[in-house]
Amino acid sequence: MFKEKKTRIYWCKSCKTPVISDSLNKTVTCKLCRGKAEYMCSDARPVFLEKRLLLKFCLQNRLNLKKALYGHQKQEGTTLTVNHI
Repeated sequence: MFKEKKTRIYWCKSCKTPVISDSLNKTVTCKLCRGKAEYMCSDARPVFLEKRLLLKFCLQNRLNLKKALYGHQKQEGTTLTVNHI
């Protein structure tokens, strides 16, 4: 039977490149620069230009980010992570 591997995404601060690995370690080695890559997440999704511009506008103008993105307060227990803007 097929077993699903847990893939993790790491970030190399030296060359600013994502590193995809199935390692369970907190850090892995970047294959491009041999630098230390730190754990970032296990699920990454693209942010398209329109949403990126909206996030940038909201953060620069100190608006209520939750209200601007969703039109209401987010439900308890959900997470909004913003990286590398």
